[in-house]
Amino acid sequence: MIGKLTKDKEIAAGSAQTTEDIGLTVQTITPQLAEQLDVKPGEGVVVTSVQSGSISAMAGIKPGAVILQVNRKIVKSAEEFRQAVKASSGTERLLLLIQDGSTQRYVALSW
Repeated sequence: MIGKLTKDKEIAAGSAQTTEDIGLTVQTITPQLAEQLDVKPGEGVVVTSVQSGSISAMAGIKPGAVILQVNRKIVKSAEEFRQAVKASSGTERLLLLIQDGSTQRYVALSW
């Protein structure tokens, strides 16, 4: 197990990617996770952990949130997310579309 979503929902072990620049770890959404998160399979990545004191933590990103887009580009896997973050390392800015439950919001990160 990588982390917990909520009270009794758990995130299964799977392909996870840690992005140290922004202090979070994400996992590709499997069909089982999609059902738990109420999203479509292959739609975004789920946040499995957030490093305390990181820019992601300061922006209010929490485990269990689903990241749908990075810089307005849809991400469908942890690897796509990692590549999008890496591509932004020169500008050190990211615009994330995040879904928490039924709410979607944009979060801008700068480091």
